[in-house]
Parts: sequence; structure tokens; C-alpha cells
Amino acid sequence: MPVARPIFPVVGSFRFPQADSKLPSVQTVVAGMYPDTFRHLHPNSPRIPLDVSPYPRRQLDRPPSRLFPADQRRLSVRDSPVKWYPARTLPQMRYALGAMTVCIAASTAIKGVPAVVLCVDMMGSTDYTSSETIHKFYPVGPDFFALLAGTLSDAGEFARLVRSRLSTEKPADQSALLRQIRAAVRDFKHAMAETHIETAIGISYDEFRRKGKKTLPEDLYRSLCWEIRNQQTDVELLIAGFLPVPGKPERLIPAIVKVSFGKVWYSDNFAVAGSGAGIAEPALFHRNQNSLDTFEATVYQVYEAKCLAERSPGVGRRLIMLVLRPKQRPLVLTEPGIKFLDKQVKRFSPRRLKLPDFPDGMFDQV
Repeated sequence: MPVARPIFPVVGSFRFPQADSKLPSVQTVVAGMYPDTFRHLHPNSPRIPLDVSPYPRRQLDRPPSRLFPADQRRLSVRDSPVKWYPARTLPQMRYALGAMTVCIAASTAIKGVPAVVLCVDMMGSTDYTSSETIHKFYPVGPDFFALLAGTLSDAGEFARLVRSRLSTEKPADQSALLRQIRAAVRDFKHAMAETHIETAIGISYDEFRRKGKKTLPEDLYRSLCWEIRNQQTDVELLIAGFLPVPGKPERLIPAIVKVSFGKVWYSDNFAVAGSGAGIAEPALFHRNQNSLDTFEATVYQVYEAKCLAERSPGVGRRLIMLVLRPKQRPLVLTEPGIKFLDKQVKRFSPRRLKLPDFPDGMFDQV
């Protein structure tokens, strides 16, 4: 009986040598299993190809102990014809352009005229590189803009769905705005399910819903339903604009809505999204940012929060700041304005403390 050949795992892919070859072949199995157990693998288990270099590798004296479960410790290198090779790094998969970003929207007023200050960085990145040349603003309706965070292709598709909803029917109040954005979320989830079903089995999502339970194997149907149910997206949007006051349609007030991982809610004073939200949002809370602050204070506090958020991964230094005004073209922060705000940040933002020595008796033993 031939000796079982233990398998060397490399993050989901496993390497063991062929009997008639000096180079290791590559298979994808489960850690601790043997080639004979391939038939027991789930059909949806990951299979990651690993290229094999023609150059010789340094052999290991013994395999790491974690390769052998407790009931297989009796096998050793001496008992097996296997030649052990060190693990190689898996090639990275290329993903869509992402925006680990920070998006900030804050309501304010300019001499009694309602306004919304928007700020977003310009960094976009993949697994290989990044650049600060990405525009993350998207007009979604009359007097409404969206700030994008997450995978840009998905965020852009969702923003277009929001635009189609808001362009069809102009929202008259907060409830109508939330209802239309939630309808866009439903459209986006339907589009995700459509793409998943067409890619997996080559039929439309509507046909899957009508005939799938009768025509497909039960386990496949249940598996696809479970995958659709658990589909998640990293898309986040801040949608800002102006709505009429109930009973006074000629008077407009700022409106800020946040969409995050399929949830939609209305924000009163400000909203933050993206990977830098964990720093920018507490900074705005620390400054007590609210819609009654002056325009100058709001611009500085939003700019300061963005600068502090640069500590987060994926948040770039370059930025775009817009000021929305009802029925007027937006204002954009210029280069002299950025230099002025940089000076104020150096003057007022948190910095390292230089405290004097503590006086004697400040602490005592317990």
C-alpha cells in the first residue's frame, strides 16, 4: 500500500510533489486532509491557483507541527517520500478601485441663507497602488449632491439609482426623501442579486424566483438563496441638499441623509462616512458642531476634522470642499483658502502637550 502523502498548506492552497516529478504540483484542499479526500470537499470550497516556479527550492528538514492533526502525528518525513518546500506568497487578486475615504457634510447658514458644507478627500486605491486624483462628488438631483465612499464602481452605480429616483419625483419633505432613497437601496440590492444569479447559473433573477425552486436541485437553490440573503456591500453615501419647509414651500432648509451598508437615516447637524469617520466624527462632536454655528466656524471645524482623519488608512491629504446654496451654483474652496485654513489648524487643532513638572505631593501611596 503506498504511503499517504501529507499536504503542505499555504492559505487555502496546498502543495505536494508528484511521484514522477521533481517539482511540486498544486492542488486546493482543506488543511489537514489528504488527496484521497478531495471527493468530500464542498463544491463551493475556495480553489485558489498557485503558480509553480521552475527554480529549485530549499528543502525543509521537517514539516511544521501544525500540519499534522493529533491523530496523524505518527506520520513523519522519514515515513513519507514527500520532499517539503517552504511556502510561497500567494499572488494578490486585483480588486475594483476602492475609496477608503472620509466624507463630511455639515449644515450651516451664510448671512441667513441656508447652506451645506461638503468635504471629501481624493484618494482612491487598489491592492497595488493609489492616487489622489479621484472625484467623489456626484450630483443626484436638483440642489442635491452625493459623496461616495466604499468601492467606487458600486457607489457610482448606487448614486445613479438615487439620481433616477430623485429626478423622477422631487421630494417634498423628509419622509418623501427617505422613501425615495430607500427605494434606490432596494433597486441596488435587486441589481446585485441579478448579477449574482446571472454569473452563477446563467439565468435572470426573475426566472430564478419563478422557476428556480422547481427546476434546480434543492441544495443549489437553497445555497443561492442564502448567498443572496447575505450579500453585503461596503457602499456609503452622504446625500445633501435642500427641502422646502412644510407649509412654506418658498423657504428651504438643509437636508443630510446618510446611507451606510443598506441602512438609511436622516442627520440633523452633520454626517460623516468612510474609513476616516472614526476620527472625524468624534472631532466634530468635540467641537459641538451644529447647524447654529457660524459659517466660518463650520468651515474650519469640517476642515479640521478632515485633517485629523488623515491618520486613518486610505485617507489622502488632497481634498475638495464645496458649499451648497439653494438654487445657486456651489462655492469651492480655493488654494489661498486651503493655506489660510492650514494656518488655523496649526494654531487651534490638538497638538502634543508641553506640561511643567508635577508638583510634589500630587500623588501619594495607597
